[in-house]
Amino acid sequence: MDQLTNWQLEAVSVLRVLYDNRELRKNAGEQLQALEEGGLSPGKGPDLEEMIRLIHARDGRRLALSNLYETFMRYRHAGGDLDQWHFLHSAELYEIQRLSEAQEIEAALIRGTSALEHTLEEEVDISSHWPDYDPAEDHTRFVKLIDWAFEDEVMTYQNLKLHHFVRTVRNRFAHHTWLDRGDDFEILILAVRVVLYLMDAHVQARFDVIEEVELQNFIKGLDPEEEYLRVIESEHGWEFKELKKRWCVPET
Repeated sequence: MDQLTNWQLEAVSVLRVLYDNRELRKNAGEQLQALEEGGLSPGKGPDLEEMIRLIHARDGRRLALSNLYETFMRYRHAGGDLDQWHFLHSAELYEIQRLSEAQEIEAALIRGTSALEHTLEEEVDISSHWPDYDPAEDHTRFVKLIDWAFEDEVMTYQNLKLHHFVRTVRNRFAHHTWLDRGDDFEILILAVRVVLYLMDAHVQARFDVIEEVELQNFIKGLDPEEEYLRVIESEHGWEFKELKKRWCVPET
């Protein structure tokens, strides 16, 4: 692997320090100034990690993310193999996990399904299904992207079911009142766990196609897909209609 791509990988790995819940550094401004005066080498992991921790403490997570992304893209423009989505989708994954851990379940679900939809837009050859598709003017639907991904063998049948599950829960949450929907809050929590599982898999697959890149799962403690499907079907009573390839939600 060339050095530029290696530095890009280090930038992605440093994302974790913005979400590790460590106590923010005190006197970050003074420490950052001293680090810069000492000849900061942002391509090297330890120096980059220290810089981002200090920017996070001084300026907040958003500006630290922007700074880290600029560093990543600088290596991209210089010839690194990773494109912007390697960084952006990884950052989205961490953000969804942050919202989940903060018990902002509804926000995590909406943000997570939006991230999944965008990820599929990058993975599916939309024009093969929609010949007149103009990405600047036309907007695809999440349901179509899922079906097309399965038709194109971009995803397995099990993943088809899981994607349609989070889409269905998202729609029920977004288009109905709480009482009218009648869902147990546990179904929302489960949907967010499935979103994390799916986004982690999408991000991992994006890195796997880069030669010599081997990364562990970004999110720890994820269950296998079979366990999620077991809970959806056995514990919550949802039934997947094989012909229509859609979930039938039990009446409440």
